[in-house]
Amino acid sequence: MVGVEDPQVPAAPDGDGSASAHGRRPRRRIHRLAVVVLAVGLAVTIGLVVGIAVSIRNGDDRYLANQVRQINSALQASVPAIQQPLVAGARIAATLGAGPFRSYEAAEVGPDSLFRSVSLWRVTPAGLRLQTYVGARPDLLRGNPAALRALARLRPSEQLGVIGVVMGRDRSLGFAQRLPGGNRNLVVYAEDLLPAGTQAFGPGSPFAGLAFELYQGRTVTPANLIERTVTPPLPGSQRVATVPYGTSLVTIVAVLAQRPPGVLPTGALWLVGVGALLLTVVSTGTAERLTRRRETAELVADDAIQRYDELKGISETLQHSLLPPETPALPGLELAGTYVAGVRQLGVGGDWYDAIPLDDDHVFLSVGDVAGKGHAAAQVMSSLRHAIRAYAVQGDAPTAVLAKLNDLVDVDRDDCFATVCCALLDVPARSLELASAGHLPPLLVDVGGARYVELEVGIPAGLTSGAPHPHPPTRLVLTPGSLMVFFTDGLVERRGLAIDDGLEALRLAAARADGDVGAVASSIVEAVVPDGGDDDLALLVVRWPEPVVAAPRDRSAAPASPRSGAPRSVARRAFPCRADSVELARRFVREQLGDPGTQQDVAALLVSELASNAVLHGRSAFEVAVAPLEGGVRVTVLETEVGASPPSSARPDEADGHGLQIVASLSARWGVESTSGDGTSVWFELPADAAVPVGGVRQGEE
Repeated sequence: MVGVEDPQVPAAPDGDGSASAHGRRPRRRIHRLAVVVLAVGLAVTIGLVVGIAVSIRNGDDRYLANQVRQINSALQASVPAIQQPLVAGARIAATLGAGPFRSYEAAEVGPDSLFRSVSLWRVTPAGLRLQTYVGARPDLLRGNPAALRALARLRPSEQLGVIGVVMGRDRSLGFAQRLPGGNRNLVVYAEDLLPAGTQAFGPGSPFAGLAFELYQGRTVTPANLIERTVTPPLPGSQRVATVPYGTSLVTIVAVLAQRPPGVLPTGALWLVGVGALLLTVVSTGTAERLTRRRETAELVADDAIQRYDELKGISETLQHSLLPPETPALPGLELAGTYVAGVRQLGVGGDWYDAIPLDDDHVFLSVGDVAGKGHAAAQVMSSLRHAIRAYAVQGDAPTAVLAKLNDLVDVDRDDCFATVCCALLDVPARSLELASAGHLPPLLVDVGGARYVELEVGIPAGLTSGAPHPHPPTRLVLTPGSLMVFFTDGLVERRGLAIDDGLEALRLAAARADGDVGAVASSIVEAVVPDGGDDDLALLVVRWPEPVVAAPRDRSAAPASPRSGAPRSVARRAFPCRADSVELARRFVREQLGDPGTQQDVAALLVSELASNAVLHGRSAFEVAVAPLEGGVRVTVLETEVGASPPSSARPDEADGHGLQIVASLSARWGVESTSGDGTSVWFELPADAAVPVGGVRQGEE
């Protein structure tokens, strides 16, 4: 069981305020205030009374302001607890329908649960339509036109929607979630008598000494009242604060119901006026006691901060102990992973990445996210990660691994589920098999640019209640130099930011990143989440290194290398970024090679592939160079104006730009080189008889 021992409670100050946490004591001394009181007598006593009164008021104000901030923190902490079942319900309803939606939300409804009612609505041109509900019939239907209009106007957002106070059999507070994306017409609506956050305001809580009222919105009216702790009017001076709460606002009106600890009681002011000497002595002693209590409070606060830092360090050590200590080193493959904790938690969560070497040529990758935070999510994450390692070692494919995970986690039993993406890599063949259980697709960066892999996503692990559900595999064959980024949603999904914007920011950051895979991972995190996120994130970067120079299989029959076999003459021609440039490039190569034959046909085919790639994918004008070599010919296609306008159409007989595999199969030698701009230069060599079989020498092979 993953857990952290509770820290010890700091020692309370004794009667004279001299004790402090860890046995430390404030340095005892005679304060200047006592010396002045004793020296000046009655005149100084009057000033002391005024000073104490001001000090009490300022202390009350500071304490009250701090408590209001704590109330705000408690309200904000309740948002994820309320929003998570609504978001999960919306996604389940969009994917599986109303039946699974009711089954999932049943656990969240009841007298001892989070909500009294959860309902599913559909937005149509004619208005809102109730699809189904769990628990009590929504009070929204009991003559609440304003609340109905607010629900109908709710926009798709990642934020929790706060509908407001709903009048019915009881006063309820309405919450709603309408997610962006393909199912934005579904709205999950829930009602509860009070916000979940106000559970922290009961007896024995840090806020028991407060008298306060909570109102929905900015207007302090009985109709907007959410909760109050005393019968109005509130006694004493008030502190009013308006704080965000989901898509709405909450106004806090608070006063002190009891004297805060460490502050002089108001009755002591009357004792100060008893008499000259008595007043001087009492005032001096009271001032000393108040000062020492303040010092004690500062020591207790320092100890609390120190304990929090220690607990955070323990949690971070625990989290990193659950992740792989280092990524494996495999010939022909570069790996780098990173984990970043959310800024509002203690450094432990349910995100993970893993790389499992199976043999010298194969490695199994997994990236996943357990819904939830803290040690419970970390415990489930650890069990899933180690189970995946066991399944992978015994030879299971990604689809089989994901199917077996449903036996390990169940949302009804464990109150959580997990999204997982698995991949089996064949390193020498540069091929991989992918399968996803509700997880975001990985990002692929190659000569064609940066794009997300198109794969069919299955249901997350733990949501199918033990029933089998397919996770269809996706198979890819990649070109040398390709880079793939696996990640969890904490990297691209944040409050106030649409997930599409986060995905686009990741795509741009990966396209610009360079250096080794460790530097790529660091630059991606710094570019996408420079200030950290609310959720933890895991990132795994994989790269298939690109050989610098290709080598022929038979050195005795190979043409001269680009360095040793200098061309006798070079013919060059530039072509604009137009669809008809592909045909013109083919003609140019045929003219330069002269007599028709196999060499001319193969060279024209390969130039057609590379020219199409430059025009359709590189959006670039290009230059073709034909250089005769001893015993063969070398042809180079160079991008010259990256970013030119794309062609308006393409001939049916032209290639689609994905021709590097054809080049590798039909050429004797080939290679890819960077240019001074953002484009690339691709070259290939053919022998005089062009007798290169299909599936022949590839880049970098002997």
